[in-house]
Amino acid sequence: MKKLIILTFLLFIIILPTAVQGQSESGEVSKKEARKLKREAQKKQETIELQKSQQLVLEMVRDTNFVVEAHNVMSPNGLSIPVSASTNFFATMGRDIVIQLASNQSMGANGLGGVTHTGILVEYQVKAEGLDKPIEVSGKIRLNPGTGLIPFDLIIQSGNVAQFSVSSLGGDRIMLSGIIQDAAKSKVFMGTPYFR
Repeated sequence: MKKLIILTFLLFIIILPTAVQGQSESGEVSKKEARKLKREAQKKQETIELQKSQQLVLEMVRDTNFVVEAHNVMSPNGLSIPVSASTNFFATMGRDIVIQLASNQSMGANGLGGVTHTGILVEYQVKAEGLDKPIEVSGKIRLNPGTGLIPFDLIIQSGNVAQFSVSSLGGDRIMLSGIIQDAAKSKVFMGTPYFR
């Protein structure tokens, strides 16, 4: 009987540490798996949110009802100038467009230290190839009063980051970089246009 108790006790001492070690290892694996599953779920959620955002932007662009609020303007000589998004923008509302550039440092024809042009969209093409690709918009606008056709390009990256570039009648290229928003949600302030 004593031998049986001692033998059971020895087996218990030998088996118990290996059983505990096996449980702790399996616990670590499950923690790793839990972290991996959490990361995968987070990635899926981010992808879903990105798809929703991309779809909303694509809808705005196809409906021609958006505003690019510029945070930077790149001049024809390549100088990048930080600007106020509420007074520097490109907007479309159906066929009507507004391009406004303003500065806090000087007075301009629009009452905001710059220029405001209105016009209409003459040509308009949207190219969207997928979630990981930017949305590309190109076309031509006619500024009031009935000037020639002016080409423009708009590239929209993920996160609603947009770059709008337009050529002047003299061939100089100006680029506005900022955020694209729904026209109804935008809080831009429009100055007095040259022509209506």
